[in-house]
Amino acid sequence: MIDFKLEALVNPFNDLQSGSPDRIIKPTFEQDDKVNAALDFYLNEAISSYDGEKTCNDAKSCISQFKLVLTPSQINLALQKILATEQFLKLPTWHDATASLFLKKLVQDSYDKLGFDSFSFDSGDFALDTLFFELKAKKEKPMTINLNGNAGMLFANNSEYCRYYIRGSVGRQCGGDSFGSEFYIRNNVGENCGHEAENSLFNIEGDAGKCIAMGSMDCQFSVAGNTGHVCGMDAKGCIVNVAGEISKGELASNAKNCVFVAGKMEYDSRRHPTDSVFVTLDADKALKKLHGKYGNEVILV
Repeated sequence: MIDFKLEALVNPFNDLQSGSPDRIIKPTFEQDDKVNAALDFYLNEAISSYDGEKTCNDAKSCISQFKLVLTPSQINLALQKILATEQFLKLPTWHDATASLFLKKLVQDSYDKLGFDSFSFDSGDFALDTLFFELKAKKEKPMTINLNGNAGMLFANNSEYCRYYIRGSVGRQCGGDSFGSEFYIRNNVGENCGHEAENSLFNIEGDAGKCIAMGSMDCQFSVAGNTGHVCGMDAKGCIVNVAGEISKGELASNAKNCVFVAGKMEYDSRRHPTDSVFVTLDADKALKKLHGKYGNEVILV
């Protein structure tokens, strides 16, 4: 497990759901041949690879044909140009996948082929879905992603050994199935954060939606505000520290060897946790009765 000192702040609750962002952008850009080539490929090849009967796999196959390798600054410039085009602005939001897949390809190639391991991007209020899906780094050389803005659903799912610093909010299922990764989120995160993640860290300075840490293993979650219900279901070896309240409903259902810390929590799970510790200021009778059963411990502070 990652050795991480859990800290807590308090912010108001707002569960983020990905929606229609404000897409009015009219910037001017410097000229760069590689960046322009990337923009042309996206507009003329990538977009059409995911239309009509074509699938996301078709888009992946198309995008894999782009051979130029860009530096981090060139990739960010390419992203800004894509977000500013009329073609992108008119696309339905489900078409975010093509932009996200292309961005991931550019970042992965820059890491693998040029050795860059730190990237910074400005996404503003676009909240693109599936950003950095399946982004992979090596344990001995983690990758750092700085995102100034919001991200949509399925952010950084299946990523390995990456550190994400998000100066905004993130939609549902952030970091699902991630391994050895770290997520530092300035604002709120939607439901299913860290779903089935392993050996990963989630530090959320706002609030989290329902089903946080579901099926996670050896992960640490720190939430500055409140979380929704179904917290920690099927989790194993996890620490969940919530400054505010964990909403009532299936708390720690079938969790094993976990630690749950919150200002307030209530227990009504149909499947009991085992060998877990519950630390709180305010526990209901059902949670207090869990003390000493199935190897669990309840601590009032």
